Amino acid sequence: MSPASYLTAPPRVALLIIAPEIPSPEPPGRALAPLIASIDGVIAFWVALAVLVVAFVAGVVFVIVRALETRRALKRLKGALGVELQRIARSGERTTGELEAATRAFERLQTSLVRFRTAYARVRLIKGVIAEAEAVLARARAFVPSK
Repeated sequence: MSPASYLTAPPRVALLIIAPEIPSPEPPGRALAPLIASIDGVIAFWVALAVLVVAFVAGVVFVIVRALETRRALKRLKGALGVELQRIARSGERTTGELEAATRAFERLQTSLVRFRTAYARVRLIKGVIAEAEAVLARARAFVPSK
């Protein structure tokens, strides 16, 4: 080896420091036992996989059922909203007609109020004239001899 290779290569003792050999608790004849798969692990894997598939399918079915229920509910809501909107539109039309009738009645009331004020002014004038005539008549009676 060249002197430069000593600078880049790890020391030979580093293997024991980095990955020390762990002694096996089993006897030397049983060293291959962990490499042979037991049927229990395979059964547990397939059972877990089956549970996962069943849970996934159940979740998909649940989502589909809820989506269909939501769709039906939205259709019913759409129908109910249509009926209510038609009722509100008819009510609005009826209210518009009643508002027009109230406007006409208010205009008639304004006209009647103007006539009433004119008539009331005339009545006050006539009442004043009658009061003045009664006063003149009362003063004139003072000059008329009584029996």
